[in-house]
Amino acid sequence: MGRDKLPVVEIFRSVQGEGPYQGRYALFLRLGLCNLRCKFCDTKYALHPTKRWRYVEPEELARELVQKYPDALSHLVITGGEPMLHENLIAKALKILLNRVKTLEIETNGTISPQILHKFSFVTFNVSPKLANSGEKKERRIVKEALEFYSNLKNAYFKFVIGDEKDIEEVLAIKEQFYIPGNKIYLMPMGKTKKDIRKNARVAFKLAITHGFNYSCRIQIEASGRAKHGI
Repeated sequence: MGRDKLPVVEIFRSVQGEGPYQGRYALFLRLGLCNLRCKFCDTKYALHPTKRWRYVEPEELARELVQKYPDALSHLVITGGEPMLHENLIAKALKILLNRVKTLEIETNGTISPQILHKFSFVTFNVSPKLANSGEKKERRIVKEALEFYSNLKNAYFKFVIGDEKDIEEVLAIKEQFYIPGNKIYLMPMGKTKKDIRKNARVAFKLAITHGFNYSCRIQIEASGRAKHGI
């Protein structure tokens, strides 16, 4: 593994299942490694290197995306793992993809402030701060400087995983602390199966209406029965 290469876990076409662009046809690029270990993580195969990973130079990866996925490249979703661990390398790839990608979504846990990517006009950050239900310590999952930065970005939205009505107390506290507008907040049901999603969807849906937030379903699970985006 080299520091000058991106750890590519998988690339696939699918429909964005969560957040402000849910329902959109898109190309997904999943990168490996993460700085958190959430107990409900549904992509644990992206946390530690495995044989399925491959390491690709940014420029080479950009050319691969153009050649193999021209029909889906206009809407690109970079997910993980935690993509912001590889910000500099992602930026190098984007220099080649500038005329191809119209919308780029970066799915992040919100613990790392962007230094470069926020300067690209077509980038949207889907920030998913982890609550206590993640099992992570607060000092690891809530990084004040990073969340302050994201809250001030025009193209940043916030997704919160809801598994219990009590989770809303922490969401409201984060909203107030970082001055996040309600129309930028999405509540999303916790779950890796359709059964879990149905159960928690009722709670998340009710809380969204009560507090004037958005509700995000999880299309990839509801449609395919699997947590992975691809069908």
